[in-house]
Parts: sequence; structure tokens; C-alpha cells
Amino acid sequence: MRGLPGRARWQGPAIVLGLLATALVLVYPAVLGGRVLAPEDILLFQPPLQSVRPAGLLHPSNYLLPDAVEVFHPDLQWARSMLRGGHLPLWDPDIFAGWPLLASQQTALLFPLTFLAYALPFWFALGLIVVLKVFLAAWGVWLLCRALGLRAAPAWLGAVSYGLGTYFVVWLDHPQTSVWLMLPWLVLAVRRVTRRGDRRSVALLAAAVGLTFLGGHPESVVIVGLLVLGFAAQELVGRGRGVVLAGSRRRTILRLLAGVVLGGLCGLVVLAPFVEQLGQSVDIARGGTNLPDRALLSLFLPDLWGRPDSGAVTGGPLNYAERTIYVGALPLLLALAGLWGARRREQWFLAAALLGALVLAVHVPGLGGLPRLPLLVDISLPRALVLASFCLAVLAAYGLESFLDGDPRHRRRMLQIATALALLPVAWAAARTGVLGRLPVFGDLAPSLWGGRSTGRAGEAAALTRWILAAAGGLGLLLLLGRGRRRVLVLVALLAWCTLDLEALDHGYQPAVSQTAAQPPPTPSLVAARAVQGHGRVAGLGRYLVPNVGQRYGLRDVRGHELPADLRYRRLFAGLGGSGFQATRLYTNAKTGRLLDAFGAGVFMTGPTLRPALPQLRLVAASPDGRVYRNTTALPRAYLASDWRPVADRPAALAATLHS
Repeated sequence: MRGLPGRARWQGPAIVLGLLATALVLVYPAVLGGRVLAPEDILLFQPPLQSVRPAGLLHPSNYLLPDAVEVFHPDLQWARSMLRGGHLPLWDPDIFAGWPLLASQQTALLFPLTFLAYALPFWFALGLIVVLKVFLAAWGVWLLCRALGLRAAPAWLGAVSYGLGTYFVVWLDHPQTSVWLMLPWLVLAVRRVTRRGDRRSVALLAAAVGLTFLGGHPESVVIVGLLVLGFAAQELVGRGRGVVLAGSRRRTILRLLAGVVLGGLCGLVVLAPFVEQLGQSVDIARGGTNLPDRALLSLFLPDLWGRPDSGAVTGGPLNYAERTIYVGALPLLLALAGLWGARRREQWFLAAALLGALVLAVHVPGLGGLPRLPLLVDISLPRALVLASFCLAVLAAYGLESFLDGDPRHRRRMLQIATALALLPVAWAAARTGVLGRLPVFGDLAPSLWGGRSTGRAGEAAALTRWILAAAGGLGLLLLLGRGRRRVLVLVALLAWCTLDLEALDHGYQPAVSQTAAQPPPTPSLVAARAVQGHGRVAGLGRYLVPNVGQRYGLRDVRGHELPADLRYRRLFAGLGGSGFQATRLYTNAKTGRLLDAFGAGVFMTGPTLRPALPQLRLVAASPDGRVYRNTTALPRAYLASDWRPVADRPAALAATLHS
């Protein structure tokens, strides 16, 4: 089973094509079916665009993906228009009364995959980017597993477990997956530098580090860096104990540092503006509490609390995207059972890293609160689940390798451990009143493989049924594999079953909508606002035309939705009666008129029934989707100050501005 003669000639291309096919199957309705891989129909449930919502559309395709609709896609479309007009997308005048877009680190403007959105038809490019994200993440794990000495079949299992793993798939429309897909490549590069030490290996590390910085999510860079640093440390510490370094430890460290420094220099193009903006921002900490321990149930029952793309959600820890870590039923069982008799250093490192990631992301009873460590206090701790997903995927590859190499006694023991683990969710359900009694009959088993379509006890029973189907099918194939008959065919069937398990679960979470839903036509109020804005800006009341949607329709909004939050802007906006941190809002109060004037909002938009009592407003247009007012006292975008006086510091300047 170590391979077939001549495998080097066909194995690489076959794996690449196979992984591309699995990524394509995940989102084929968008890439091949003429639809758009985007949750843009969320806009059709918000004013003013709800007025053009089709009568048959009852709920968004996935309400949990508003960031892509309100931030990433509008920003990306604006950057695309700038580049096609011969300008660099450094500054966005359409949000926050002007914003250093390259410093925001939210849209990964310079990540190579993003270039597809600049060169190809925009909506088609979104689907292609997702396909390539999944493919590159999976391919990176496959190459890493091969570099770790694992054969092709286990490497495939690890590849699909990470690339199609739920925690990766649910974040595909966010920039952090551009960083997460680089994780296996970083580990692979470190491995090659320590074991080979040649210039190509150092160049690979530099390229991986540089691309990671360009990925557009500094928080994820820190998270990914923790595991990569740990892996490098275990390689260096293991010298002379089963680890053969390419040269002395000192030379190896210098090579690693050279790769990191060169990669950092490549990433300076985005790091420099980000750091500068960070120095002018409000508190950047996104840390806080980690997930409750019941979130670990998602390892077995990913749809236990429903899923947002089906509209069936019954709570659960945080939300589906933050809490759900599912790498497949059999991969999970193999990852844990494979630790029996494990002797490889890397396998035990990954097991320790898995435990560390779970401790970071999930509150473990008895450990108390985590210490306030540097960097960790500023990041969202649940995002460490991506490290757990990666570790489980590679451990699954090790587990299958161990099963294939083991003698009958070893395989039998692994099967016993895996079966005992598979029964844990059943034991949990047995303690829940009314769950086991709701297990579907035979005719309803097939739909349960997709899961997440029910709520309450029925939803819990459906999630358990899904687990039983996926685990039983995988264990059955593993049993046949252990008997040694038609081993190649059984192994192929086992890998196909694990791939189907993940494809079935993930399919549909990243929705494919129609072209019309992806780009709704402007409503009468939007047309009227664009006609009268001139060189000024617009503002919407409350959630009317939420930021940053206005720039889709050529409107320059005084509000915005970006990070890091600019300190001076937010303080002035809040001081004049506005609200919001990540996304700004404004409501009518005693200061609203001054806010509109100070930020140059010459156009004010509200719902169709709202009539703000501000004397400087003149009604311009009224339609069923909203009302458009002209602000007659708004300051122009540029003006000459007729007087000035010195103040002691920024707080004094803000106070003087608010009370002038």
C-alpha cells in the first residue's frame, strides 16, 4: 500500500484535479450554474431595497453573512472600479467621509486571489475565489502530509478534512480564510527549511509569510503564527532525537529568521498603513470570553442547534460560524483513535496543539479564566478553533496511516476506541428526554445526512441521526479495510464516504443566488439621492441604507463599517449624537442637525413614514421605499476656517468643537 510503480508521474496531477473537483462540487451552482456565490439577498430585507424584494422570497439565503454584503463586497467593487480607472485603491471617499481603505485590512485587497475580482466578471470571480481557497487549503495539507512521510490516501483524508472542514467553509467569504489557507503552507515551509535548509525552502517560507500578511486579517496572522512557531520549536528541540536538521541548530534558526524577515518585508505594503491607522484608533481589543464547553458537541453534532442557511436555529453558543468545528465523522474518530500507540513526534505535537487550541477557544471547566497574555487579550479566542480543525485533519491522516500499517491486533484496538468514541453522542442523547424517540424511520434517513433543517428535540434527533449515519458508514468501511480484501477499492470508498460527509454538510451554507438578487436595481429613493448629492455626502437614519451599501449605488455616506475604528472620527460622531463602534448609526435627537452639518451630509434619507423635525431639511422626493431630504445648512466638503484658537490636547479640541 506504499504506492504503485510510476505513481510520481500521475499522482500529483490526479490529486490536484481531484481536490479541485471537490472544491468545485461544494459551490457548483454558482460557478457552473449561472448563479452568484454571495448572500446578497440580505439586502432585500433591509430598507430601502426591501421594496424590490420578490414576493416569493421569504427569508435571506443565510442571514449570518451580512459582513460580506455590507463591507467586503462593496469595498471590493469600489477597489475594482478604481483600479480599472487607473487609480490605486488607497483611499475610499464613499464611507466615513473618507477612509484609508488599504489600512483597514478587511478586504485583502492585495492578496493574489483578490486580483481575480479585478480582472474577471465580478460575481463569477467570487465563486472562483472560494473554489481556489478550498483547493489551496486542501492541497497545502496534502503536500504537508506527504512531507511528513504519510502516503497518498491518508494525505487525501487530511486534505479534505481541513479544506472542507466546517470551520473553514463557513468563513469562506471572510478575509481570514485567506490567512487560514496559508497555515499548512507555513508549516510545510518550516519543515523544509529545518530538514533541507536550501534556498528554495527559505524562499518558500518567505513567500508563505508574505502571502499570510497580505491575507487581510492581522488577528488570524497571530493565531496561525502560534501554531507555526510551536511547530518550528518542536523541530529545533527535537534535533538529535529523531529530527535531523540541515546543519546546526544555529544555522537553522538563522534560515527560519531570514524567511520570516523577507516575508515580513513583502507584507510591509499592507502592514505599514495598518500600523499607522492602528495608532489613531480606539481600543482594538476583540478579546473576551471563550465558548462554553457545550460547543464541543459540534465536533460530533454540527447542526445540533440548527443552521442559519435553513432558517432553523435554536440558539446555542455564540453563532453557527463561531462554534461549529466538524472535520467529518470518521476523520475525527481516526484522529483520536490514532493516538493509540503513536510514536511520531509530529503526531504528539499536533495532539498537544489541538488541546491548546481547544483550551483557548472553549472554556474548560476547572481551569478558570485564561491569563491575560500579550496579543491573546486582543483577539477573538473562539477563532483558535481553526487551529483545532487543522490539527484534527492532519491527525486524521496519521490515524489512517497507523491503521493501514498496524497489525490485526492494533487495527482491532483502534476500531474499538473509534466505536466507543462514536457512541458518546448517543450516550449524551440518551440523557436528553425525547431525543432518541424522535430518530427518523428508514425512509427519512437520507435527508438527515444534510441535517440542520429542524429545531428543538426534532432537530437534536436529526443531528444525532446524521452522526450515526456518517460514523456507522465510516466505521463499516474501516472494518472492511482491516480485513484486507479488495483493500484498494475499500480505501477509495472510505475516502469518498468521508468527502461526501463533508460535502453534504457544507453544501448550501455559502448560498448561490440569482444575478438580480446579487445586484438589486436602485430604488426611487436611491436614484433621487444620487441625483441631488452633488459634491456632498448622504446619511441614512438608523438602519436605512446600512453602511457601506451606499457606495454600491454611487453614494458618499458619512457613516461607515470598517475596522480599525478611527479615534477622532468616532469621538466626534458620538459627541454629536451618533452611535456605533464597528458600524456607525445616527438617530434623530437634539444634536442630529449639527452632526449632519459638520460631516457635510447634504442629503438625508429616512423610511417612508418618518418625518424628522429638523428645520434645515427640505423634502426632495418621497416614494414607497423612503423619503429624501436636502440639508440646506450642511458644510461643504472643503471650506476655509475664518478663525482658530490653540488648545492643550485632542480631548480639549473635541470639547471645543462640540461646544462651539
